[in-house]
Amino acid sequence: MPKPEHWRKARDLFLKEAFPEAYQAMQKAGTLKEHLAQVGQEADEMWADLQHKMMADPDLPVEYQERVKALERIPEVVRELVNHDLIHAKPPM
Repeated sequence: MPKPEHWRKARDLFLKEAFPEAYQAMQKAGTLKEHLAQVGQEADEMWADLQHKMMADPDLPVEYQERVKALERIPEVVRELVNHDLIHAKPPM
């Protein structure tokens, strides 16, 4: 499971590359570190919550090999959701 620091770095890089003006404005306003910390914490919580819910899903396949494959896919699905919903979200203006 990625740590909040992983998510903070990913968000930092995304903002630098995709929204450089917003990144610079947040730096000047002194809100960047707080924003990155908040996103890192939210991403960490989202990861844990989604992974728990997906592993407890009663609709997971019953057959052993299919179930193993489904369980192995969970981290990648969760990573994509966290990236989409938090890391690659438009910055607050």
